[in-house]
Amino acid sequence: SQDTVASSLPWMGRLPSCFPPSDVPLCFPRLERKWLLWHDFMTEHAHLDAWLRLAEQAVGSPGPAHVAYGTAKEDVRKFERLRCEAGPRLVQLDGLTRRNRTLTRLFRGAMQARLLAAARQCGQRWDDVSAKLESITGRLKVRVLIIITPNIKVHTLSSFSST
Repeated sequence: SQDTVASSLPWMGRLPSCFPPSDVPLCFPRLERKWLLWHDFMTEHAHLDAWLRLAEQAVGSPGPAHVAYGTAKEDVRKFERLRCEAGPRLVQLDGLTRRNRTLTRLFRGAMQARLLAAARQCGQRWDDVSAKLESITGRLKVRVLIIITPNIKVHTLSSFSST
């Protein structure tokens, strides 16, 4: 009965051999919480990592500077959709960070360092994707505006300086 419960957990197959399934129920409550939290963190991290990879590909290959109106308009829609998807991913990153804080109190040594590095890397990647996404979306909107009204004068920051 206890062996059945222990063997039904997904993380049981990843425990070191010094923890045979018959011994796990003795320390089951503490192991269960620690390893289930770890499993949840890694699952959530994998989902966020997959989305970040796709987003990095999308923002990593900007289109040519001169495109037709229809293409520019479609690019604006594409990046606006990506920005809409980014909102829930920020909530996901926040949850990942909270789980990471809990886990770093439960783990020590190499595992703690690995968890901290994983969360830090996700945060940095998120910041990079978010900044590029905002920049690309802004440039595309300006490009569409210029295509619609070609006689509009686009002012840069340098054109407003007094020197």
